[in-house]
Amino acid sequence: MAGPTTNETETGEPIAPQPDFLSAEASAQVGRRRRSRSIAIALVLIGMVVLFYVITIIQLGGSGGTHT
Repeated sequence: MAGPTTNETETGEPIAPQPDFLSAEASAQVGRRRRSRSIAIALVLIGMVVLFYVITIIQLGGSGGTHT
């Protein structure tokens, strides 16, 4: 085989055709989706930090803060 064609990857897998440009509306929609996804990920991470903090405080409070 001489090499991948323009619509195949190096491993021979087909790739979806990509538009050469996005309209202003499509570009704005992609930006809104990306922002929403970023906010959702940030909220999940903040929630996990709070959860770990609360669990740690509960564990330390239950033992009286001293380790024997």
